Amino acid sequence: MHCSKSTGTLLLLLGTIVVRLPLLMSPSLIPDLDEAALAIQVQKWLEGISVQSFFPGQTHNWVGLEMLMIAPGLLLFSPSVFSLKLPMLVLFSASVLLLYHSGVKHLRPLPFALLLFIVTSMPPLLVWSMKLRGGYVPAFFFMSLTLFVLSRNRVWPVQMVFVGLFVSLMLQSHLLCAVFALMPIIALYKRENISVWYMLFAVLGGIIGWMITRVGKTPKPLYPADTSRFADDFSVFSAPIFSDMWQFMSGQFLFWQTSGPSLIFLGAPLLVLALIGFLFFGRGRIYIALLVSGFLLFYWLFQPFPLRYGIPFLFALIGMVAVFSPQVRGHWLIIPALYLGSLPFISPFYHTHLQHDDGVRLEDELRRWASEHSDFATVFCEDESMAYILNFYSNVHYRSKLAYSRFQRDWYDAELALRDGKRVALISQRPILNGINGTSIGMTFYIYDTIDQSVLKNLGFELKE
Repeated sequence: MHCSKSTGTLLLLLGTIVVRLPLLMSPSLIPDLDEAALAIQVQKWLEGISVQSFFPGQTHNWVGLEMLMIAPGLLLFSPSVFSLKLPMLVLFSASVLLLYHSGVKHLRPLPFALLLFIVTSMPPLLVWSMKLRGGYVPAFFFMSLTLFVLSRNRVWPVQMVFVGLFVSLMLQSHLLCAVFALMPIIALYKRENISVWYMLFAVLGGIIGWMITRVGKTPKPLYPADTSRFADDFSVFSAPIFSDMWQFMSGQFLFWQTSGPSLIFLGAPLLVLALIGFLFFGRGRIYIALLVSGFLLFYWLFQPFPLRYGIPFLFALIGMVAVFSPQVRGHWLIIPALYLGSLPFISPFYHTHLQHDDGVRLEDELRRWASEHSDFATVFCEDESMAYILNFYSNVHYRSKLAYSRFQRDWYDAELALRDGKRVALISQRPILNGINGTSIGMTFYIYDTIDQSVLKNLGFELKE
């Protein structure tokens, strides 16, 4: 079947979007804690408050691009999960199309479009392609831009300035790209036989990229440096690698609620791994071996291993597919493409641990609750995620148990309100507190509108004297 590049582009774009619509329209879809925190930072920026261009509370993970992309939606519309998810889906889709045009000049358009659809529809990427989680999707975008520039018929020195710029922004968007996503870039650089002297222009672009990320307030760390994950007596064989890798490839680590291994996901990891293995029986073997070895080494060094740190590894795998894809026959790809493309339509994706009534959008419920209780000066929340999510939907300060916050000023204001006798409330999952029945807010949470400092301390809130 003949297919032009433009037709392949259109089909790939439609497939990338359509396969994610069931997740995007899920009634349980709300921001997670980190997404809400970054959205709050953008809200403050739009109010004219000076903020940093890195993820709140961190001195790494540059989020300038994410801030620029979600700002218009937050400025023009009321707070909504769609204003956070849709820009990330646009950025991810653009990244996939850039990779398509990086490799399609060597391949038949339709098989290559199907191939990219398969590797970008792995269960973890169905959700993380729309996550506003501090640099993940932007790092993939900058990697794709870099490969697109390097894949041109002839690379000029000025283009290498942009290569350095994009690589610099990629590394500062997510540090793990230094381990993973550099591999397909290096592979393509060597394959195209680009002059080593052009690297001087790339260094100039890298410096420009570093300067761009310094715009804004100086970032300050929220937590002290954590080296406790480097175990003194660590053994490679002590890592729960098989169970972790199953969760990682199946995507179940994305859920707050999980069940046993689902038959729906049973074939997905094996299918993808077999496909990746098939692709690299050739020039790409050494690169894929180094990439996988780097991922396993990183996994073994950091225990416990947060499975989301493996997402840049999947991004790098997609980049390798764009660089080293052979001339595969299109009809062999149709069945796995349909299989992976059907996953979100037949599988339950849990986005939150907050319970809610069937048939009611959880976001609508949270927004309604926030508007009905906007007369409180501060609301103390036992659940940290709830505190950030409700803060995103309203202008009320929501204070969790811990004494630190990504927005320290808000935490201080919460304690000032309590000390000054202003109207404050408590959200708890306890239906009865000190003999008083809480008022249900429609989920498994209850609100108490009469509290004092002693009650909060007994519940474990860290308050200043």
